[in-house]
Amino acid sequence: MNEAQTRFNKIDPMLMDAGWGIVPGSKILVEQSAYIAPGRITTTV
Repeated sequence: MNEAQTRFNKIDPMLMDAGWGIVPGSKILVEQSAYIAPGRITTTV
């Protein structure tokens, strides 16, 4: 299990139970990575 999977399975459900993502104005954001290479920028989700 990697960090993203751990967050999805264990942390995000606890955040939702605490009201994050449910209460108006609260958000749970997805971490994104970006790689800059000569001539292009690529992202992974």
